[in-house]
Amino acid sequence: MKGSNTKWYELSKSDSWLEKVDGNNWACRVPEKKPVTDESHLLVPRDRRVPKYRQLKGEKEIRRELNIQQDVTRPEQIRSLEEDLESRGIRPFTKIVTKESVFELENGAQLNVIETDFGYTYAKLNRLCINATIEDVKQAQNELAEMGSELDLSLSPYMLEDIEEFVRRFRPTLYDALVQSGVAARIQEQV
Repeated sequence: MKGSNTKWYELSKSDSWLEKVDGNNWACRVPEKKPVTDESHLLVPRDRRVPKYRQLKGEKEIRRELNIQQDVTRPEQIRSLEEDLESRGIRPFTKIVTKESVFELENGAQLNVIETDFGYTYAKLNRLCINATIEDVKQAQNELAEMGSELDLSLSPYMLEDIEEFVRRFRPTLYDALVQSGVAARIQEQV
């Protein structure tokens, strides 16, 4: 299950993506927020945006983030996370099967190639920067861009990940809602 959502797409419009991985394990990707201002990357114009996310794993973290708590003093009323999500109108809108190949490159870089069951393949070139300054990050970006050119990869700040491409192709109403909320860019903008 991937891309769970409410009737009015509130979860996805906040750039949060809930999924069931390997059939049993829950994960949720939510925008990282600045500690004091509580702002996320969604406030930055798309052409300068560097999305940053927190990856929530497990039912406990996801329940806390989505404010779906259980009353453990009443065991007869305890429901699964899936049941609690359903009761709030949060349902899956697709199932996407992916195959990911990971390649370790020089300077700690990593190339991830992701193939989907609906015919979309994309790659992510990344490098972890720990305690980096802005200059360190810019240098890493330049090095990754150079690596991408050497590998003949088409680089784009608007690269769509699997769920985004699925939504663009098969769920146009949700795609329009994501564009209007600033989460996604129209494909024409992606040059």
